[in-house]
Amino acid sequence: MGREFEGEKNYYGPPVEFQGRQWDLMLGTVNGRIYKVAPFLEARSKQEANPIARETLQYCTKMLGNPDSKEGGLFIWDTTDGNVILQTTEIAESLTINLFITSRAVRSFKRLK
Repeated sequence: MGREFEGEKNYYGPPVEFQGRQWDLMLGTVNGRIYKVAPFLEARSKQEANPIARETLQYCTKMLGNPDSKEGGLFIWDTTDGNVILQTTEIAESLTINLFITSRAVRSFKRLK
């Protein structure tokens, strides 16, 4: 995920089940407090990834309504507590599906220089 804030550390968490599949997990923390939960899944092909991405988009839309912003493989929902981002990224022959669930507390963090 990269580091943007003073006191930030990122961790790999244990895999999580979401939508009937096992996703890898990263956690973003600042000063020991979690501010971002980021499940991600790597598919070996577009044929494998496309239905998963579509199901994930449908789930997020059902739970959060229509995205506030969408551009290509990036969908953003602004919520009262933060935001949710669904991103698909193509790397060579594989496709990664990323979910970023970020706390609104991020607005108060000091950015790295």
